[in-house]
Amino acid sequence: MKKEMRDIVPKSQLKSIRNIPIPEKQLKEEKNHKEEIKIKEKEVNIEIPIRLIDEPTKEEKKTSRRNKAIWVVAVLLIFSLFFVISSVFGKATITINPKVVSFDVPQNISAKKNPGNNEVGYSQLTLSVTDSTFVKGSDQKQVSTKAAGKIVIYNNTVSAQKLVSGTRLSTPDGLIFTLDKTLTVPARSIKAGTTTPGSIAGDITASDTGEKYNVGLVDLNIIAFQGSPKFDQIFARSKTSIGGGEQGVIAIVDKSLMDTSTQNLDQKIVQELISKVSKQLPEKYIIPDQAYTITFGTSSPVLNQDGATVKVTGTINAFALDAKSILDNVASNGGQKDTLGTNDVKILNSNLKSVSFSQINDSLTIKLNGNLTLEAVISPSQVLKSVSGLNRRSALATLDSLPGVDSADVTFSPIWKLTVPDNESKVEINIK
Repeated sequence: MKKEMRDIVPKSQLKSIRNIPIPEKQLKEEKNHKEEIKIKEKEVNIEIPIRLIDEPTKEEKKTSRRNKAIWVVAVLLIFSLFFVISSVFGKATITINPKVVSFDVPQNISAKKNPGNNEVGYSQLTLSVTDSTFVKGSDQKQVSTKAAGKIVIYNNTVSAQKLVSGTRLSTPDGLIFTLDKTLTVPARSIKAGTTTPGSIAGDITASDTGEKYNVGLVDLNIIAFQGSPKFDQIFARSKTSIGGGEQGVIAIVDKSLMDTSTQNLDQKIVQELISKVSKQLPEKYIIPDQAYTITFGTSSPVLNQDGATVKVTGTINAFALDAKSILDNVASNGGQKDTLGTNDVKILNSNLKSVSFSQINDSLTIKLNGNLTLEAVISPSQVLKSVSGLNRRSALATLDSLPGVDSADVTFSPIWKLTVPDNESKVEINIK
């Protein structure tokens, strides 16, 4: 390597920037600047005390471990408490919307008391209601009349029996009536091993005047046959109510007023009959409007000094149709797809009206106008049995598969409760 030779120069003669003299003014400014920096450093100089942490003692370590254990136990106790609360107080709410169908009913229906598959069934209901009304009289009169009525005389002997006018008949209470006209009662007959007494209708009149002979419907015996076998073999029963007997002063009642009062009483009885028969309807059955007949029986007015009491008995014969069988019948003929999937239904709405009907033996032919709205009936006990112990997802799937269910939902309280309780008291079932 080539060496570079330099002259040796005294230090005092070296030319360096360090050896260039600084002006006095500049030196003074630099000195002032350094002093300002020191002052600022003093202003921001904050002493932060430093704490020395001693190494924990064995006792302190033991206490720390004990505290941690307490916290762990506390957390476990809280979770256990939540579990107990959810088990003891946990509830499930099940909400179900049943299926509903509305459909038009065929105009002509053939119904039977014992229907077959997809045939319409019907039930016949008969009941009576008796009511009375008082009609005030406009004046009074003196009367003396005898009670009277129609009877049927029966003959259970092998020979015909002639009864002359004036033949006396007696009630069980000893009241005497006489036969108005002579008649002959035919002998009994035997057909296909069955014995049928001979019979004939006749009229009787009380032996005396007065209200005590107004006996209504009653059995009578012929006094002349008393003590002989004919006394029990030839007898009479009233065909109509026996009445009209009066004695003394009675009211005079206007006939038109009596007729109007009787008509009003008839209308009242009709409403009572319809209400009463509706309450006796079997489940799933409905009586279309006008699908019934009503007959009236009016007894003779009972008169006193103030007016007359009219008594009327009304009897209804109604035809009730099985609504579910109507739905099945319509579905079998292609008129309705959804049959609700269950035989348990209830009638939500009906505006059926009977145009006409006829009955032959156990078959009913009825012409209708209108439609029906039916709803599936869901059994709460069946719902609980189906979903008990299931989680929400499984419970919803099970509920959706139950017959008659349109939609369903399940909620829990508290929210961390995961399954439907087995206890019925902890499950609320709402069927909309």
